[in-house]
Amino acid sequence: MKLQSLGRWMQEHLQPTDGPGAGKPLRLERWQRLFLAAVEREKRSLVTLQAATQTGKTMLGSGIAMRAAVDGAGAMWATAGEPQVRDASRRLERLLEHYVGDDFDGPASGPGTRKNWRLRIASSGGWVALASAGSAQQLCARTAQVAIADETARWPQTVRGGEGHGLQLLRQRISDWHEDGRLISISSPTHSHDAVCLSFNDGDRRRLEYVCPGCTSRIPFRWEQVAGVEKGQVPMIACGSCGTLHDERARRRMLRTAKWIPQVEADDEDAISFQLGRLDSARASLIQITREFRRARRAVERGDPRALATFTNTVNGLPAAMGSVDLDKLMELRGSQPADQVEQVVASVDVQDDRVYFVVAGFTAGNTEVQVLAHEELRGDPRDAGTWTVLAAALERHHPSCVAVDAGFLPSVAREQAGKRRWWIPVVGRAGGAGRPIASAINRRSGIATMGADEAATWWSGRVQAGRVHVPKDIDRRQLAELAAAEVLVAEGGALRWRPIPGRRNDRWDCAKLATFARHFRPLTASRRTLRLVSL
Repeated sequence: MKLQSLGRWMQEHLQPTDGPGAGKPLRLERWQRLFLAAVEREKRSLVTLQAATQTGKTMLGSGIAMRAAVDGAGAMWATAGEPQVRDASRRLERLLEHYVGDDFDGPASGPGTRKNWRLRIASSGGWVALASAGSAQQLCARTAQVAIADETARWPQTVRGGEGHGLQLLRQRISDWHEDGRLISISSPTHSHDAVCLSFNDGDRRRLEYVCPGCTSRIPFRWEQVAGVEKGQVPMIACGSCGTLHDERARRRMLRTAKWIPQVEADDEDAISFQLGRLDSARASLIQITREFRRARRAVERGDPRALATFTNTVNGLPAAMGSVDLDKLMELRGSQPADQVEQVVASVDVQDDRVYFVVAGFTAGNTEVQVLAHEELRGDPRDAGTWTVLAAALERHHPSCVAVDAGFLPSVAREQAGKRRWWIPVVGRAGGAGRPIASAINRRSGIATMGADEAATWWSGRVQAGRVHVPKDIDRRQLAELAAAEVLVAEGGALRWRPIPGRRNDRWDCAKLATFARHFRPLTASRRTLRLVSL
């Protein structure tokens, strides 16, 4: 395969098939030209591009596959499933029609005829075969000099028949060409153990760096460096070296200085890898990206805990775990205060065998920001009334409007002690049940209220991920981890469920959920309906 001047060839002969550039000559960005140059120059059999969506990564794979066919070689295009195969076939057909006219044979189909996913250029004899990642028969049907693996993060773990992952099979398909064979894996990521992230980690993990006009040092663009993300603010990106803030115009000038920099030595000596976020592309602006962030944050606050993980995957081009938090960022924000004044103060108490732990939380107007005002562990037997006397004295200093007390461990003790104090509510959590209210009425028979534990966890986690929870300076990293995320949201059997993180105590996390219960159980302006809710 002749890879020389691949970038120039693509710009001269290809036109995008969709989007605002459809039907116009292709114009590659600097990062794309540098990526293609590395594919041309470096004789590595595995090339991985882990990138954000809407950055033009799929066009690169299309161009490489087409060039192989035009030069008389064979190329494989493999993608997640049959619907994606059909879409890829239509896209490649349109590209070929523009370049070679009628000089190619499209997929053959008809009554009683099995679909033949193969495009062949008559004059050169080159071809592009398409395959589904779940079909070992399609992946192994023929050898090819070039294989494009599209959206590998969404491929099945094994192909039908249990022959391993599709990438392993594709790598065997190019082995006959030795150093001239190429397997190019292109995908946006999902989580750290998906196929594109694993192959990215096998390579040298190249990231783009730019020359800062303020200090002339080379810096990467990271989402954490973006300032002014709120509505009405002007978004800018900061230099991590000198702190200079760069606006959108300066960022676009800096894109012209892009250079791929390896971060590590590759574990696989035949692999190179590249990571790209939307900040690295001229296709998106800082304003567009910050708007997407605010939309994702609002979605999290409204009960969709996956929205910020999706933002991380599709905009930053990085893996994200649902329900995960950035502890480093939270540590930096310790001692910060919410923009609005605290409107309501509530408290929550978690009961253990030899101690009680409490959190005092303040909520701002509109229920948007949370300020952790106090947190403390009191050693002592919760069966002893003296422990509760000390606890009550500690809480009274903050004048909470409602105190939610965990009644799951010692229900009779929690009910007895709460009954002695006004607006102390014994509470038990109930998991599951999508849409379960966070705060339910006190049960007349048991004298205990019910909390929708999963809904409360989602509400609290959403505030943490959105940067809406403010904690005091005296909280250490371990305590913060347990307060912010002692459970993680995982997909099980098609449903999302909260599961404990091994090695983390749950009393701080449970207090966080109980605080959300207290806030929803007794709003500041109590209505008749609220009074009926809590009456025995």
